[in-house]
Amino acid sequence: MTPTWICAALMLSLGTATPQPDSEIPPLPEPDGPSMPTVERFQLPNGLSVLLMPNHANPYVEARFVARAGTSVEPPGKEGLAQLTASMLTNGTSRHGEAQIADLLESMGARVAASSSLETFEIAGSIVTLEPDDLMVFLDLFTEIVRRPSFPEASFERTRALRTSALQALSKNPAALADAALRALLYAGGVRGRPASGTLDSLPALTHGDLSSFHQRVVIPQHSVLAFAGDFDLGAMRAWIADTFGDPSWGRDVCQPSDRPGFCSQLCQGSLCYANPLASGTYSDPVAVRAAFQGIDVLVLDRGEANLSQVHWRLGQDNPVTILDPSWPAFRLGTQVLGGDFTSRLNTVLRVQEGLTYGAHYNVDFGVNDSGVMAVSTEVAPRDVRRAIDLSLRELDRVVRERIPPGELESFRRKIVNAFPFKFETITDTLEQYLYLEVAGVPSTWLETYRERLAGPGQGDVHAAMKTITPHKMSLVAVGNQDLASALTPYGRVRIVSIESFLRSGLTYAVATKNKNPGNTKSRKKTRKRRRRRR
Repeated sequence: MTPTWICAALMLSLGTATPQPDSEIPPLPEPDGPSMPTVERFQLPNGLSVLLMPNHANPYVEARFVARAGTSVEPPGKEGLAQLTASMLTNGTSRHGEAQIADLLESMGARVAASSSLETFEIAGSIVTLEPDDLMVFLDLFTEIVRRPSFPEASFERTRALRTSALQALSKNPAALADAALRALLYAGGVRGRPASGTLDSLPALTHGDLSSFHQRVVIPQHSVLAFAGDFDLGAMRAWIADTFGDPSWGRDVCQPSDRPGFCSQLCQGSLCYANPLASGTYSDPVAVRAAFQGIDVLVLDRGEANLSQVHWRLGQDNPVTILDPSWPAFRLGTQVLGGDFTSRLNTVLRVQEGLTYGAHYNVDFGVNDSGVMAVSTEVAPRDVRRAIDLSLRELDRVVRERIPPGELESFRRKIVNAFPFKFETITDTLEQYLYLEVAGVPSTWLETYRERLAGPGQGDVHAAMKTITPHKMSLVAVGNQDLASALTPYGRVRIVSIESFLRSGLTYAVATKNKNPGNTKSRKKTRKRRRRRR
């Protein structure tokens, strides 16, 4: 899944469109391109990368500190550590208590919050600078929170209990459960499949000392980016950053360099090291791990609810296409046709034509070295699950087998290209776009040539790129009741796990359903062959 700064152009829920007649589309006026900002980059001697984006249109400043390591570096059994550490950052510093921090931020109309994703640990803040003196007060407080959090023991138990309650509340969020379960199924044993929020077993095992240990290893300059955007004096900000964040001893000897500049393969203090597999330029989600689960096609998360009205389900696979692949523009365009917006093929069939759901999408994660999940995402009534899955498989097969008509392709291309300027509506939006690339180690020309690259792919390019989708090798997750198993058996062997067990320890206690009619194996094979012929 995702932090708020992640570039929407790179990690996007994609979908298909309703088939359009293959006829000439009247030309649209060329949209005005976004005005690209003034961006200054430099690096401090201690390794900290700095991104400055001055903009004096409004009295407002955004501040970000992003480390290139997140939940991916959590030691085994410590799942949830990164997010718990983020939750505690504003609970106190070496100079201010939790109440003082809250009062200071409120009095200035400012905010500071921390978050963690798979690949990053981020502290973000903002302030309205109508009062000139407030900016320096804010910057000093932001620095304290980044460099010198105190993690007060008095609030540790309370914060951990709140994180545990939030995890338990996921039992009432079937959409989030479906997403987490699909990742766990596809990447079991790999860092992408681990629960970012932790488990009911791992959270109680976290200690107060774990938080300081994580912060000391992760929040270091050698693999981090500091960014400011908004109404500030460029020269004064540059000098302040060098003076405040230039400490040469900060993070010294912690970072073991990776083959990617600005990334750390290990984060060590003493004998304890956090390994960061995602820091490698050659990393990809382990094929061996996925192969071990190829025979387990279907997972049911059992809600155990009477009168269940909706089943949230995901049908997906790993996405091997990254934003740096030559085929990315064609794949981005084709998946938009498949399930990227209201007029996409999946939504047209499942909602508009069949009335089975309020919305159906093909969500696609895009990354730099490794991308993540791509999947059909929707919810339907229990009685409609089989029909919705069959219709989705039909559309997946169709987009792989058949070329998308030129008129339909052009219609969706224009939607993507014409929406691009809206990614730069505010200084916050613009900072997020450039910061994502900076953290990922991608030149900003990727963003600046975005529309030109989307204009390039033709019908044949998109057709070739869509062969990346393999409908009959996908994994299926359904969040409903265990009686769904009989309806889902034709798609493959079904495993069932209760939501309580999943939240406690992932898929450890998943149980395969027994075939109630062992002698009917041939009949099941014939059923699957007939279904393939229909597709």
